[in-house]
Amino acid sequence: MTRHLTVATIIEANQVASEVAFIELLSVEVVNESGSLVETLRFCKNSENITYNGEQYIAANFELNITNSTNEEPRITLNAHDVTGIIRQAMEAHGGGIGFPVTMTVVNSAKLNDPPEIVEKFDVKTAKIDGYQVNFQLGAENPLSLAFPIGKMFRDRCRHKYKGARCKYAGALPSCDYSYAGANGCIAHDNEANFGGFRGLKNL
Repeated sequence: MTRHLTVATIIEANQVASEVAFIELLSVEVVNESGSLVETLRFCKNSENITYNGEQYIAANFELNITNSTNEEPRITLNAHDVTGIIRQAMEAHGGGIGFPVTMTVVNSAKLNDPPEIVEKFDVKTAKIDGYQVNFQLGAENPLSLAFPIGKMFRDRCRHKYKGARCKYAGALPSCDYSYAGANGCIAHDNEANFGGFRGLKNL
């Protein structure tokens, strides 16, 4: 039985009226024939541009469709309405888009300072252009690239929700970068006593 991609659950949730809106962020890494990164194109399925994790995502119209069939790998298709031609130009310049790494990140619109809900990685297996429409057939994420177990320990990364029960910060600063000693981290908030990382861990 194939792994049910969790992005599909988010897609379904967005189709139901809810006070929580999940925003799909799409990153397409444009790589040349040698596999070197040329640029990264970032889009968000939203009515306006958003900034997440220090990167701007341009509002765009795209759909990720996942079809599951018995005894077959999931069929994953990405359709984008490329009015500006930015995706088409990248495809035409670099091998038609085959092999471009694609990352789908899902964030909670009400918690853009929090870690993402889901991150899924794919590779473009086939690609075609029809007018303004760009179609990518994506390969499922390599199981070897998945993080396991889900709960991970980081030396310099806080795992607590900002201003949550374990964070306990109740000051005026509006955001946190979840670091210990970063410019917008726990020390800057005078809250290092509640840091949710594991300072005793040694870097390998």
